[in-house]
Amino acid sequence: MSRHHDLTERMANIAQRPDTATDGEIEELSEEFSEYCTETNSRLREIRQLLGKGRRAEAVTRAQRDPDLLELVMALDFLYL
Repeated sequence: MSRHHDLTERMANIAQRPDTATDGEIEELSEEFSEYCTETNSRLREIRQLLGKGRRAEAVTRAQRDPDLLELVMALDFLYL
């Protein structure tokens, strides 16, 4: 399982049973989630710029590099937010 999937799975578990996590765990997960969101948004902006310049092939290649951007967005956009 990838790190971002593990993160969102842990967050979903806490959302379902908030009494099972400490404030420290919640803070740590929140910070990690925020970092992933910042990184993902940065990559999305980069892809948009490439597409705006007509550099579609490069945009697709960058979007597919690890972690795959579509997979990352889907993992971060989960039900409990």
